[in-house]
Formats: sequence, C-alpha cells, structure tokens
Amino acid sequence: MPATRSASASLKRPLSSSSLSSVPSTPPQKPKRVRTPKTASITPTPDGVSPFKPTPQQLKKATLLSSHGTSRFASFASPTHEECEAIADALAACNGGMPVRPEKLENNPERAGCGAVTSVLDAVVRTVLSCNTSDRNSSAAKRSLDLAFSRQPTEHGPLSDSAFYARVAAAPASDIAEAIKCGGLAKNKSVTIKSVLELCVSSPEGRGKHSLEWLREKSDKAVMEVLLGVKGVGPKVVACVLLFAMGRDSFALDTHIYRLGAQLAWFPLSASREDAQAHLDVRIPDHLKYPLHILLIRHGKTCAACQAKGSKDKSAREGCPLLPFKGGRWKGAGVKAEGSTEQTKSAEVKKVEEVLEEMKTEVKAEGLDA
Repeated sequence: MPATRSASASLKRPLSSSSLSSVPSTPPQKPKRVRTPKTASITPTPDGVSPFKPTPQQLKKATLLSSHGTSRFASFASPTHEECEAIADALAACNGGMPVRPEKLENNPERAGCGAVTSVLDAVVRTVLSCNTSDRNSSAAKRSLDLAFSRQPTEHGPLSDSAFYARVAAAPASDIAEAIKCGGLAKNKSVTIKSVLELCVSSPEGRGKHSLEWLREKSDKAVMEVLLGVKGVGPKVVACVLLFAMGRDSFALDTHIYRLGAQLAWFPLSASREDAQAHLDVRIPDHLKYPLHILLIRHGKTCAACQAKGSKDKSAREGCPLLPFKGGRWKGAGVKAEGSTEQTKSAEVKKVEEVLEEMKTEVKAEGLDA
C-alpha cells in the first residue's frame, strides 16, 4: 500500500528543468506526401539511358495513327454502302435536297463554323472554338477574338490571316482566354490556340510564318499526325479541317452523329467517339462523307424524336425519316463480317507498338527523357 502512495506521489511532483527541455515545443508534423507526376522520368537503365515510357497522350496518339484508315470493329459490317445511300436520300428529301460541297469557300466573319474557310490555320482555330459548345457561342467567341486583336478591315484593306494570328501569338494566353470566354472552356482553348500558332513558326515547312498552308501538300495521315501532336486538337478537329477547308474525303463525328450512329446500330454501343469516327470513316463511301455529315447534324438538331432528350410524342417518332433504320432494323445492320476478333486485336497491338517504337527512336535522337 505505501508503495502505491509513493508511486502516485511521484506522478504529482513538478517537472524539473532538465525534463522540460526534453519535451518538444511543437508536436511533430506529418511529412507531406510528394506526388510523382505521370510524365516523370523513370530510373535509368544500367547503360545510362532512360527507358522510353509513353505518356497517356502519346499512347492515345499512337493508337489513332496506327489505326488510321482502318476500323477497330472490322467484324462489324454496318453501315453498308446501301444503307448510307438510303439514309442520305431519306434525310435529303426532308432537308431541301442533297448538300453539295461548294466550289469556292468564303470566309464568313460572323460565324465560326467547322473549318469551311480558305485558310487552314483559320479553319483549325475556328474548329477549336466550336468544340463542346453551341454554334451561337462559338461564333460569338470568334467575333470577340477578331475584335480584341483588331482583325476588322481598315483603310488599307483587310488584315491577312498571318498578320492577324501574329498578333494573337504575341499575346499571353490569359488575354486570348478573356477574348473567347463567351464560347466556353476559354482557358483550355486559349492554350490550344497558342500551341497551334507555335506549331506554325516552329515547323520547318512554316518558314517562321503563322500559316498552315503547307499541310495541303501532305497526305491525310500526315496531316493528322501533325495536328494531333498539338494538345487539345482531337481527331474531330482534324477531320473537319480535312473535310471542309482542304476538300478531302474525311468523315467527322460530332455529338449528334455519335448519338444517331448508336441509334442506327452503326457501331458497338461501347465504342468511344474516336473509335466510332474511325469506323465510320472506313464504312461510309467517300462521295457521301460530306453530305451525310451535314444531313445527320442538321437532323440531330431539329428532329424532336432524335434529339438528346428525345420526344415521347408518338407522332414525332413516326414522322422521323430514320425510323425504318433505327435499332438495326435495316437488313444487315450490326451483322458481323468475316474475320477473327482476336486476330484484329493482335494486329492493332502490333501497329500501336510500331508507332511507339518510332516515338522512342525520336526521343533517343533528341536526347530527351519521355
């Protein structure tokens, strides 16, 4: 019992100065967690060379380039040429006839559009502005950009595209974002526009000028390779520039076509937008890529039964010209063609690896870490 009292008494004794000095003045802080960026270099190999590790953007680019001109759904036989012809005729009958590609392009100062202008650079910028927004907002952003950097004609005549975009390139991205903020995603789009303008002057073909006219001399795949190298430029932007500004037979897929294509069973429901576009670019006949693009977008915007929310009105559904083709009711829609899915996937992987190997060679030649 006395031992117990002695122990409790010892606990009540005041702390000595020596014991106080051993107590930390502030509690120890938990060390902060350092997050390693995805693009960080990895440990060098014994020979002193860092192994090539593709970033997600490089991997996506490699996949798109390796599959250019092919479809990941080679066993998916829809849409057939006959189906494309029938749907184009049905839509044209309800929309004032079959759209015809204009022989001469006009630079509309009021509308952003999707690249239907004479300048390739202007087409890229306008199409970037039109991404993920409405026509009204993208056109407002285009007009605001022109006003902010004084593109309006003067007493000396209209300002050339090269001179105008030289002004834009000299401005910080924040000023560009402020000018186009009415179009949405201004911060991302301003960075993309700056990157496109940097591509113009940094490419040997550009000769220091803010122009992309040299792309006209390249193949479709080469154009895609150049433009997809710009962060923020996707396959839809490239396809629109090829289709409208450069007069090539390339099929561009927007949100309306993606929705209608799924309803028409033109591609598997699990297909991404990039894969769906690549598939339709292969399946749709060249002479229908321009009119079908316009007709499908126009129909997707105006048909009550085909809009994103859809209409439950029976009369609206029955009046839709695509009703006979929806849900795979068209003969042959969604039917698998000959070929092994495993063989297709194996070939895809091999192509992607080949493109990545080319990137690896470029990185080693430049002496950079991936």
